[in-house]
This record gives sequence, structure tokens and C-alpha cells, in this order.
Amino acid sequence: SLCASGDKNGQAMLWDLNEGKHLYMLDGGDIINALCFSPNQYCLCIATGPSIKIWDLEGKIIVDERQEHYLVVRSEVGSY
Repeated sequence: SLCASGDKNGQAMLWDLNEGKHLYMLDGGDIINALCFSPNQYCLCIATGPSIKIWDLEGKIIVDERQEHYLVVRSEVGSY
């Protein structure tokens, strides 16, 4: 079984639970808030402070990244 853990330094660690050993590390780039495997376990989604990165675990490369965007809405008092 494959397991992933993340830390406040932005490092995601991949583990082989059957063998009880560390496999490799991925650089998330910022504090890791959440990790999620794709159903086939070939990709890992890493949520950091400003972004979400999707890693291809076979190639150990980022295949997609989404940045945080802000929407500013301004309204005068009493109107929308």
C-alpha cells in the first residue's frame, strides 16, 4: 500500500506500507495542507498555501497546477 504525508516545510513523503520504507520526497513548495491520491494512485494532489499541484507519481513531475485567485467585489452602502 502507498501512503503520503506532508509537512510544514512543503515536503511530501511517499511511503510503501507493505515494506515499511520511505520511497521518495516531492517538493510542494509551501506548507502542505492536504494530500489526495487519484483513484488509480498514479497521481497525487498536493494542496499548499497558494496552490494545488497534481503530481505524476511515475515520472515525479507536476502535470497541473492551480493558483489561488482573488475576486474583489466593491459595493457602495445600500447597493449591490
